[in-house]
Amino acid sequence: MCHVGPNDLWRWWGYSCFTPKAGWNKVDLVVSGKKCIKFKDGTIIKYNPHQDKISNAIKGRLTHLVCGKCDFKDEKNDITAWYEISNVKGKPTDYFSGEILHKGVVVSKLYGNQMGYIDFDNVRYWDVR
Repeated sequence: MCHVGPNDLWRWWGYSCFTPKAGWNKVDLVVSGKKCIKFKDGTIIKYNPHQDKISNAIKGRLTHLVCGKCDFKDEKNDITAWYEISNVKGKPTDYFSGEILHKGVVVSKLYGNQMGYIDFDNVRYWDVR
């Protein structure tokens, strides 16, 4: 299935495969696949899906965590990027950090919280709090 943006400005498509790894009272969902978005100028950005962890599936307070690393690639403009959720030491599990690179050189660093805000190079660009 392909989703098309207004005035055909973009097209989005992809696939995901899910492999559950169940344990006592938890399920780790290993997600593989590829997603793509194509813009009107021909630029295509490819990226992979994040992972999921479900805890207390049988007993206790049910929690669902989105986690893992997502990588993005724009071959036409030689831009790559990544973000990783739950990799910030000393912070709760919904924090993330990442980088944007051009020709392999870091041009921006990002940091934030899934439910709160996002900073690029220590400048707050979005804050829902």
